[in-house]
Amino acid sequence: QTTTQTTTTTKPVEEAAKPVETPVEEVVVDTKIVEEVASEEVKEAVKETVTVAETKEVEKETGTVTEVKVAVTTETVDKVIENTEAGATVILPLTEVAEEGQAVTEAEVAVEALEKIVEAEAALTVEFEGVKVTFESETIKAIAEQAQGSTIELRVVPVEHHELNDEQKAVLEAHDVAVRVSAQIFSDGEYIGDFKGGKATIAIPFTPRLREHDNDDTK
Repeated sequence: QTTTQTTTTTKPVEEAAKPVETPVEEVVVDTKIVEEVASEEVKEAVKETVTVAETKEVEKETGTVTEVKVAVTTETVDKVIENTEAGATVILPLTEVAEEGQAVTEAEVAVEALEKIVEAEAALTVEFEGVKVTFESETIKAIAEQAQGSTIELRVVPVEHHELNDEQKAVLEAHDVAVRVSAQIFSDGEYIGDFKGGKATIAIPFTPRLREHDNDDTK
């Protein structure tokens, strides 16, 4: 059984994991079954139209990983919308572009592509390696309006435990599994941090480990 831990915030997604700028009451941690999955047609559209813009080698505890930045054009979004039911969330499974040993951690998205999603009155879910970021339609509109250039950059980076404040650490203590990430949005080097009241959600799928006492009928 695969579940997902989600963090929802009305502040910038990046601030959901920052130590000072986000009050703990604005961070909501929830656990639920993952329901929305990209169709095979959407996956094929992404494979055909999304291109690799940059790669870099990063040393991890598990070994060397190639982090990938991809480019998402209007063509990609047009094809994905064509294969998405009206009113349903537009899903960009960017992990489909990665080869073995690669992890997609950043996306350069055309502002015109964002505007297409706004026109469709749809939410947007961007799937990175081990992380999904979902934006409400209102949030996408706010981001597009604040873009300084023709594209925006969405990045997902890990956050260390010591970077959280005491209240945020306390929120996570109630969960057996907690992965800390930061999502950051830039356009032409300028940080976009005002969602105009819209919301964004970071979801981290995981499979709970079986505990020793789970098969013990006496407990």
